[in-house]
Amino acid sequence: KGTGMVDAVQTDIFHQVDKPEVDILFVVDDSCSMSDEQESIAVNFSSFIEFATKQNLDYHIAVTTTDLEDSFSSGGSENGRFVPLDNPLNRVITPQTLPSPNEVFSQNVLVGTEGSGTEQGLEAAYLALSDPLINTHNAGFLRPDSHLSIVFVSDEEDQSDGTFSTVADYLNFFQNIKGFRNTNLFSANAIILLDSVCGSGGGGTEGLRYKFVAESAGGVVEPLCTPDWSISLQNLGKQVFGYKSQFFLTNYPEADSVKVKIDGNEMQQKQDNQTLWSYDTDANSVGFSPFAIPEPGS
Repeated sequence: KGTGMVDAVQTDIFHQVDKPEVDILFVVDDSCSMSDEQESIAVNFSSFIEFATKQNLDYHIAVTTTDLEDSFSSGGSENGRFVPLDNPLNRVITPQTLPSPNEVFSQNVLVGTEGSGTEQGLEAAYLALSDPLINTHNAGFLRPDSHLSIVFVSDEEDQSDGTFSTVADYLNFFQNIKGFRNTNLFSANAIILLDSVCGSGGGGTEGLRYKFVAESAGGVVEPLCTPDWSISLQNLGKQVFGYKSQFFLTNYPEADSVKVKIDGNEMQQKQDNQTLWSYDTDANSVGFSPFAIPEPGS
């Protein structure tokens, strides 16, 4: 059943959460050049989780690797399985994890450097979040109403050669975990090589595929070659744990016709020479400036 209108107006309604629930999957490169980077994440993890701790947020955090080299039966590779493989109690980290979330994550993220040199982060994330793993080995991680965030950490380009033929297909799968109309409940992020070379092995390539997924899904891209991992992880934490600042529309509007209301009151696009919100044509989304993000419950 369809309806035609002379002057059509599309109204999308979003609710800013009161207390975010966040499920965060770290996909960490475990090839031979990633020792220093794993150590840096482990040491500076408190900077990442600081916001969640202060706000008493509800989170699930899990770690898998980019290694898909061996089959399940060989037991050698994670193949999308959360680590540690032999301890189900510590695979999904929550605020109640003992002895502490920081300590357990710092152990889990040190996935070693004996993994395959053919890094397949996108395929690993797909395997981790789909049947059968999400209902067996990785059960208890994904919640129906939570925000899902994937964090890719690698010093190489993604080389996934499995389920999907294009990066866009992987992105489409990740977004549809929450449903077409709930794309604001998913984000991807990347800590990757950008325009420089670093890493324990002295090599690496720019992670353009990870970058595409992160930018398309409203996440952040941080440089792997950072002198201060605490700042990068702090930036990542603000995006992952913070209240939503980007809202994806269900139809494509005429850009200059978009209006934004907060609790029924129209918000001007600019105030005192500062942009409060903007419409992103490429992403088909409305994004709020940091100082204009809708309040919890609005």
